[in-house]
Amino acid sequence: MSAPHRIVRAAALIIALALATSSARAEQEAPPQAPPPAPQPSPDGAPAPATAPQPTPSSDGAPAPATAPQPTPSSDSAPAPATAPQPSPRALPMGTPAMFLPRRTGLSWDLELGLGLRLYDNEDTADLFAGRVRAGVLWVYEPSFVSLGATAEIGGLASLGFGAQLSYTHLYRGLWGQLGASWLPGDDGGTMASLGAGWSLFGLEWQIRDNDEQALLFHLRLPLGTTWFLFTHKPRASSARIPASPR
Repeated sequence: MSAPHRIVRAAALIIALALATSSARAEQEAPPQAPPPAPQPSPDGAPAPATAPQPTPSSDGAPAPATAPQPTPSSDSAPAPATAPQPSPRALPMGTPAMFLPRRTGLSWDLELGLGLRLYDNEDTADLFAGRVRAGVLWVYEPSFVSLGATAEIGGLASLGFGAQLSYTHLYRGLWGQLGASWLPGDDGGTMASLGAGWSLFGLEWQIRDNDEQALLFHLRLPLGTTWFLFTHKPRASSARIPASPR
């Protein structure tokens, strides 16, 4: 090989080596790739859809498997367990017998006023108006109210009389009944019996004396002792076991 050919061959090798060196340096000095842009909010205020994460290529060129995004736990995400409504302590099953219902019971003082208007008199000797006061004791087992006391009355067949009277009242139905006996002092005195019945505050009373004189009166009663007891005593639950409601 001649000298010119050797010179040309050496120059070609030098040029190829220089090109390879510059190409490798250019690859090392290349700028890194920019990260993907963050999602921008939409003009109407709704959040932009999230972009799925891009798989990162592995060292051998195969794409790495994408990992699913993990939800962020929130303190109020889990709903609180619902609590069943508690029944009212006073609620009773339907059809509970009256003996198991809350009721008032006890003893108390009693005072009752009564006013009468004569409607009939077989001998036309009775006074037109009558009045009575009864004071005694009251026994209560709701709805029953029983009272017993001493009486003082004036008018009717008794111009003046003293005696005793027994009274019964059913609170829920409003019915009542009275039975009494009186001693009438004076020269024209004697004894007298009375029987009354009615509803609520109103009723009729039949009076009869030992001389067979009789009278029928319209009766208005004012049970002050019973009213006081109702306002000052609260119903109490029965100590008996309440039966289960039928299903």
